[in-house]
Amino acid sequence: MGITQLRIWAGTSLLVLFVAAGGYGCAPAPVSEPPPEPKPGDDIRLGVESPQVMALWRDAEVARQTRDYSRATVRLEQAIRMEPGNPVLWSRLAELRLLQNEPGQAENLAAKSNALSSANPSLRYRNWLIIRHAREARDDQEGVDIAQRELDKLQDRTGE
Repeated sequence: MGITQLRIWAGTSLLVLFVAAGGYGCAPAPVSEPPPEPKPGDDIRLGVESPQVMALWRDAEVARQTRDYSRATVRLEQAIRMEPGNPVLWSRLAELRLLQNEPGQAENLAAKSNALSSANPSLRYRNWLIIRHAREARDDQEGVDIAQRELDKLQDRTGE
């Protein structure tokens, strides 16, 4: 069986969800400027080996879109147990933790995704956006500055 691939927009879903949810209980520090928009050609592919993981991903996406973040989290955690090396699953879980007002966990999960995705600058960019938002939520200005420098480096490499 071939690898099933699902396209997700890098960074956009995080920003859309965060805004749509009104921070959903999150009270991040105000951002001095909006995060840079991802390039339209930057997408992330979820390479999935099993139909079970794809089913869990789809269910998690439906739950996320309806703001049932608890159900989405459970489904992603199940998928991660089946494919622990999939950095996109870790990134989406990080995004959900940010929406659940758990910035420390969000940052750790995004860092885990980065550790698994060294060759994917689009996913790394998305993860650094999550990290920056998590640090803003904790009023960690030094950490925000570090995250922004990483975002700038990734932009320079991709020619944005």
